[in-house]
Amino acid sequence: MVPRLLIALAVAGVLTACADAAQPVPGQDPVATATAKQYRTWRKVNDAPVLSATHGNRHVFTFVNRKAEVAALSGTFPFPVGAILAKESFEDQGGRPGAKGPLFVMEKRAKGYDAAHGDWHYAVVAPDGTAALAGNGKDGSPTAFCAACHSMAKINDYVFGNGTRMKVKATPLSPK
Repeated sequence: MVPRLLIALAVAGVLTACADAAQPVPGQDPVATATAKQYRTWRKVNDAPVLSATHGNRHVFTFVNRKAEVAALSGTFPFPVGAILAKESFEDQGGRPGAKGPLFVMEKRAKGYDAAHGDWHYAVVAPDGTAALAGNGKDGSPTAFCAACHSMAKINDYVFGNGTRMKVKATPLSPK
């Protein structure tokens, strides 16, 4: 009886460790932190800042990596795996961009990562370069609210693109 109990406890411990490892940990998103270091070398798709109510009423500039360029600029969706969109944000200061805010990141992951939300991974990187939030759109994820909003742009593979050169269909700007 005791060996079975010990085996059951060991299995439970391993399963718990695996479940914990699958949860995003602030500061532990290598793609998001790497994006924060290199996104300014990518294609910028808006010349003027866009005031984004859904990103904290901040002014944003959107950048796309090479894997995202064709889909973003031609409107041929879905985006390929590895496509990354980065929104550089600035606090609103009297209707103009002020202090630097967080970087908002969307990364297209492999089929099955989060099928209900287009397999997108979301992250928010603080101005100091650490990932403050990271995850998918599933219930309980710290970024489920990102996916909830982006679900309104499902027609564009969950990307809005308002105010940019991206070829997207018109979508609502705010949740209903």
